[in-house]
Amino acid sequence: MNNRRSYKLPIRKSKKSKLKYIVIAIFATILLGDIIGAVIFLRQSYETQNNLLIYMATGTEKNFFQTFTQQFLTQLTVWTMGLTVIGALGNFFIMFSRGVSAGFNLAFLAHNHAGIGAITVWFFQYLLILLATALGVFWSARFSILIILNLHKSKWAQLKKHFKIYAIQLGLLFVLTILTTTLSTMTLPGVREAVVQNNITVLTE
Repeated sequence: MNNRRSYKLPIRKSKKSKLKYIVIAIFATILLGDIIGAVIFLRQSYETQNNLLIYMATGTEKNFFQTFTQQFLTQLTVWTMGLTVIGALGNFFIMFSRGVSAGFNLAFLAHNHAGIGAITVWFFQYLLILLATALGVFWSARFSILIILNLHKSKWAQLKKHFKIYAIQLGLLFVLTILTTTLSTMTLPGVREAVVQNNITVLTE
């Protein structure tokens, strides 16, 4: 029994370390996207930045259903990628795109003097969206690893058990998407109004 314990301990540590590396990779990808997104906005010309402001002021708000559909389709794509061995690459690209969008929008709000309150509200709702997507990517990458391990050892019953858990996780992502969509549709109109009001002179030039 002592030999078994000494043999299993490194395996458990190895699994935990793999999961830890996935988490680190996810947040490093988001951070890189944030930086690149902010740089992309700051490198835009003054005219382009003003055009973005005008587009925001004159554009139509997405309703709950449109926002939910867009967010859940992203989560569903992430979940589906987990069923493939190479899906993790696509998921990290989605995570990177989320980061770029966050960095770009945050730089846009700061540049247009949206105000601390509006920026905080926007950042909080978008942070929840990022965390929900990051959770989906983590579950997806974890399931991809489980597929590789169980197929290699031909443990079909174990793989079936993991798939049931993975299906339940999709349901949790569905609930999270409803929550983040509700928060977005409640807060974004106020953020938009704050930006427009602080830049009303620019918009009327």
